Parts: sequence; C-alpha cells; structure tokens
Amino acid sequence: KVQDELDDALKSNEELRDEKRELINRSDNVGDALELQREAEDLQQQLDDAKEKVTECERESKSALEALEEERTKTARLEKEIQDEKKRAQEAIERAKDAEEMATEREQQQLDDA
Repeated sequence: KVQDELDDALKSNEELRDEKRELINRSDNVGDALELQREAEDLQQQLDDAKEKVTECERESKSALEALEEERTKTARLEKEIQDEKKRAQEAIERAKDAEEMATEREQQQLDDA
C-alpha cells in the first residue's frame, strides 16, 4: 500500500512536472505573442507615419501643380498681351510709314506745282 502511494505520488509529481513544462511553454508562447504584438504595433505606427507623409507630399504636390498652372495661365496671358502689343506697334509703324509716304508725296507735289 505504501508502494502504491509512493507510485501515485511519483506519478502525480511527474504529471505536475509535465504541467509545469506545458505552462512554461505556454508562458514562452504568450511572451512571444506579446513581443510580436508590440512589433506589429510598431510596424503599424511606421505605416501610419508613412501614410501621413505620403498625404502631406500629395498635398504639397497638388499645391505646386496649382501654382504651376496659375503661372502657366499668367504666362499665356502675358504672351497674348505681348503679341497684341507687337501687333499694335506694327500697325503704328505701318501708319507712320504711310504718313511719311503721304508727306513725301505732298512735298513732291508741292515741288512739282511750284
């Protein structure tokens, strides 16, 4: 009977050791899982930061494109004004030439009449 109790105690002791090993393994797994969770949270934070930077770059890019388009519009308007001014200047030159020709013709006519 004592031997049976001793055998039961040894068996119980072995079972407790097995349970202890199992609990240690589970504890290690929980520790690993917690570490993986922390790493995942860090990676998520890095991803969120990167997304924020991308959004900021997109805003800056949009703003720069709008400014560029505005400058293109101004440039096109100025180029049109320059062309209009050139046209008016050319017309003024042509009128001056015509006036000079008419004055020359009048002078010639006056000389011829005199």
